[in-house]
Amino acid sequence: MTWQIEQNWDAGYDNIALLQSLIHRKKLLLFKTTSKLFSEETVVEEHRILISKFTHQLFLSIGKPFEKTTELERQILASFSFGAIHAQCFLNQLPALEIHKLAIFILTAEFKYTPQQAKDFVEHLIQVASDKELHPTTHAIIHRGIDGHRQFINSDYVNLSNNINGILTLICP
Repeated sequence: MTWQIEQNWDAGYDNIALLQSLIHRKKLLLFKTTSKLFSEETVVEEHRILISKFTHQLFLSIGKPFEKTTELERQILASFSFGAIHAQCFLNQLPALEIHKLAIFILTAEFKYTPQQAKDFVEHLIQVASDKELHPTTHAIIHRGIDGHRQFINSDYVNLSNNINGILTLICP
């Protein structure tokens, strides 16, 4: 599968190796790591539920059910959701590995990607979020998703809708 919103991408890294490499090189600007590990499943489940509700709100905001979206729209919505995942996990000081697992869960559960597609896409989003030059458009979508998280948490659904629909209007034919 080719990610339509990307041009320059090589998914040749294993997810753990990529995270370790980026952390080692201090280029993983996206994530705040912490020694505090959340092994309690209820904590992780709480974040899964919140981000799932966020994605459901996105589909309401665009006025389309998942089944009626194009692959390009799904990739944009998934990239936007990745920004929200980052914001949620950053605010709750979850370690990078938990962020990675949550992102893969959301891409498989909400966007219906296969586990391998989700893994590859998340690795790509991590790279893009850490280096704007890889793909400025997706980088901007991720950061708009961070804003979208704030809008969602504050129940500002009008501006959340304007946020995501503005992106879709610019990119989708």
